[in-house]
Amino acid sequence: MAKKISVIVPVWNVEQFVDKCIESILSQSFNNFEIILINDGSTDNSVKICEEYAKKDDRIRLVHKKHGGVSSARNLGLDNADGDYCLFVDSDDKLLPNAIELLVKLMEKNECQFVSSVERKFYNGKKLIDIYNDKESFLRLISCSLYGVYKSLYNLKIIQENKIRFDEELKCSEDVLFNRVYLQFVKRMYITNQIVYLYNIHNQNSLSKRYYVDFADYFVKKLNALEALSKTISLNEQRKNNFITERAVHGFKISVEHYFLKFVSMNQTTDIQHQDFLKQKIDHCYEIFMPFITDSRHLPKKYKRWYNRYIKKFNVDSFYNRFKIEMKVYKFKLVIRQCIKKIIKR
Repeated sequence: MAKKISVIVPVWNVEQFVDKCIESILSQSFNNFEIILINDGSTDNSVKICEEYAKKDDRIRLVHKKHGGVSSARNLGLDNADGDYCLFVDSDDKLLPNAIELLVKLMEKNECQFVSSVERKFYNGKKLIDIYNDKESFLRLISCSLYGVYKSLYNLKIIQENKIRFDEELKCSEDVLFNRVYLQFVKRMYITNQIVYLYNIHNQNSLSKRYYVDFADYFVKKLNALEALSKTISLNEQRKNNFITERAVHGFKISVEHYFLKFVSMNQTTDIQHQDFLKQKIDHCYEIFMPFITDSRHLPKKYKRWYNRYIKKFNVDSFYNRFKIEMKVYKFKLVIRQCIKKIIKR
C-alpha cells in the first residue's frame, strides 16, 4: 500500500490565494494524502473557503486556533498528522501536479529520510548524500540551500519520536532551524533539481518581506543548531571551527545588512536617533557572533575581505561610517535595476 502523506497548510488571511493552493494539492497525481488546514485566527473569508473544501473532500481537515504565527500553526498540524511522511505548503503557494508523487518515489527508491527540491542555481552537486560518509557535500548543501520547509518531504516518524517542532519564538528562519534539528536524525538524503513548488512572490503579507528587530539573535539560534549538527555527524574539530566561523561571518554580514536596509529604504540613516540604534545593533552583532568566529584563516575570499574590513579591527564608529557608504551604493544599484525593469516592460 502506498505511503500516506500529511500535507500541512497554515492559513491566515489569504482569501485571494488559498483556493488555488488547495486545488493544487487536490490535483496531485498521488492521491493517498490528508490535507490539514490550520486556521491561524483568520479574519477574512479564508475560513469560509476552507470549510467549503472540507465539506467536499473527506481527506481535508480544518483545525482552528488563535492567531499565533506560522510556527505554532505548523506545530498544531504536526500534532494532528497521522501520515507516514509530511509535507508543508504555505497557503499562498501551489504544488505542481506531480510534486508529491516525485518526492515519495525519490524517498522510497533511495531509502532516504529526507528529500528536497533545490533549484540548480543554488545547488548542483551530488544528489544522493550519505551524511556520515560524504560530509563535505552535506556541508555545502546546508550552507547554500535548505532555507525552507515548503518543498521537502519529511519522515513523520522521525519528527514525532524525537519531538521535533518549530521554534515559536522565532519570527523568521524558523524553517531553517527546523531543518537543522531534523537533519540530526537523518542518515541519507536526496536532492532533486526538478521544480515541484510554485512560490508566490506577489503576497505583500509574506514573512520574507518583513523587518525583524531580533534578526541577529534568530541567526545565532541557527548557528547553535549547526554546532549540534556538526557534532552529530562527527565533524573533526578543525573543520567544524572553519565551517562555523564561515557561517558566523555570513550571519554577522547579513544581520547588519538587514538593519541598515530598513533605514536606507526609509532614507533615515542621517537621523541621530537611527544612527544610535544602528550602532547599538552593530555592537550587539559583534558581541553575539564573535564567540563563533574562532578560525578566520580559511574563510572564502568574499568573507575574508569582509572580515578584514569590518571585524578584524572592530570599531563601531568606523564600521558604521564605512557600511553606510556601502548601503548607499547598494540603494543606488537597486534604483538603477528598477529603472531598467520599467524600461524593459515598456
